Amino acid sequence: MAFTTEQIDRLNTSFSFLKPRLGLVGDIFERSLLETDPAMSTHLPMDRVSFELNMLLICGHTADLELLGDRFAEMGEDLAELGIGADQFPAARDAMLRAFAAVSGYTWTQRLQDDWASVFNTVAGSAFSKVPSYHKAA
Repeated sequence: MAFTTEQIDRLNTSFSFLKPRLGLVGDIFERSLLETDPAMSTHLPMDRVSFELNMLLICGHTADLELLGDRFAEMGEDLAELGIGADQFPAARDAMLRAFAAVSGYTWTQRLQDDWASVFNTVAGSAFSKVPSYHKAA
């Protein structure tokens, strides 16, 4: 999905606020994910260095996500090897959005919610595109 200039500006502004708070985002994400999908507890706690690097990769490149498709496909294959599939993506996406909203506070808007959901949906489409279970769950 190609994002408009306005969306990219909103996403970049939002991420500039979130970036120095990725540790807090990760804490809230884990708690939210466990509340939503307790089965994910086998995959937690997550590797915080990998989490932050992946967030930097995804959120720092919203203008050119399509160019990172191969990297996201590798991420999807890595997740599949851990037993994390496309069927768990909606819960993870929604937990991440709740974490972003909690950390963003009053600056969070429905537009940001929609923009970030589009980013994560785009990434998931690439990440799970080569994982056989993705096509069944989509």
